[in-house]
Amino acid sequence: MLQLVGTEDSALKELFYSDNYNRDYAKLGMLLYKQDVIEMQDEWFIEKLQALNSFAGKFEGKPIKIKGFIYREDGLAENQFIIGRMAMTHCIADISPYGMIAESPGASGYADDTWVTITGTIAKTSYHDQPAIKILVQNVEPATAPTIPYIYPDWDFAKKL
Repeated sequence: MLQLVGTEDSALKELFYSDNYNRDYAKLGMLLYKQDVIEMQDEWFIEKLQALNSFAGKFEGKPIKIKGFIYREDGLAENQFIIGRMAMTHCIADISPYGMIAESPGASGYADDTWVTITGTIAKTSYHDQPAIKILVQNVEPATAPTIPYIYPDWDFAKKL
């Protein structure tokens, strides 16, 4: 579990300047920023994705590792796909994909719905006119789909920071 310890240094707080709306994501962003490799695991997947996208420019060049399935949406370049997970926020009727753009020269060689583990570095982009992150892919390995394929929000994550 990620935890804030003691007083955060002022430079880091300045880097993750927050207001009432994004205060909790700024705290999570500081924790992620201090990690050698940001690992997108089931726990807090949605919350981490929100923190990364809220402070997209702050994470440029940081290493990241994510396991998910490949899918594509209209408007992506030939060298792009989305790696993501299916999220259930309330009930089965609201299941939707959550993920991030991945860029790789060999992107077209990866089939949709294939489970992979990707490592790479974070870069800044925009998606639907909103700031977002993308992964500049360095390595792709086949992965096994998890027994429970869904991720869930942690409505109380801020209390655990």
